[in-house]
Amino acid sequence: MALLLLISSPLLIMANIENPSESPTPARTWSGAVTEAASAPMWRWLGYVLLLLSVFDTIESAIPLSLMNPEWELQFMGSVVERSPVPLLGFMFVCFAEYLRRTRWSRPVAMGVSWAALVVGIGFILMVPLIVANTFRMETRTAAQVKAQLEQQFSQTQGLEAALTSASGENLTELLRRMGRLSEGQSPEETRDAVMGEVVKARQTLQSRADEAMATQKLTLTKRSYKWVVQASVVGGLLVYLWWGMGWVRRGKR
Repeated sequence: MALLLLISSPLLIMANIENPSESPTPARTWSGAVTEAASAPMWRWLGYVLLLLSVFDTIESAIPLSLMNPEWELQFMGSVVERSPVPLLGFMFVCFAEYLRRTRWSRPVAMGVSWAALVVGIGFILMVPLIVANTFRMETRTAAQVKAQLEQQFSQTQGLEAALTSASGENLTELLRRMGRLSEGQSPEETRDAVMGEVVKARQTLQSRADEAMATQKLTLTKRSYKWVVQASVVGGLLVYLWWGMGWVRRGKR
């Protein structure tokens, strides 16, 4: 038995040498750690640049300020939400590889970025009720504008109807002549009735177009607001989770 073990041991060693894929490969793990250590500062600097660009974009979107204006507030929050992937990637890149090759000055910066992620995440979450509220305000304002335009157009048709109804004889003939609707083969009364019918049809057309415009604007506004609400909720949750995941920088562990 001892002789058999002595003979088999060199064979096992030779088998491991001939089949390196079956043996542990600590060199691969070491190489990955070296690559991660070498690229960590680069990813962090990329994160700082993305966060700085996000600040500039936010300031540009906020100018000129028009607080308490539902249209401006909705557009501003929508632009911030649409550009949210940029700061999200920036926060992730800054916390890349935790303390690996992190200089002394970058550690307090990482602490500040950690708390900034929490503040920005809460800000995105607070945008949700504001987006919903401003959506309803915009729908109310749009409906009021369409209604005012419709009433103005209706008042013009009502004035024409009143003039045609009150006119008679030579006055009716003169009125139809000014309108360019007087014809030789038709009496003034018949022409008036035809014009009145056209006015009624025009009023119905205006009403249907106004209803269609309001429905289209409401659908577009609702779809856009729904998308912004979902995006703001997801980004806000991810940033709060990122803050929680960066507990290592707040605990000061290496």
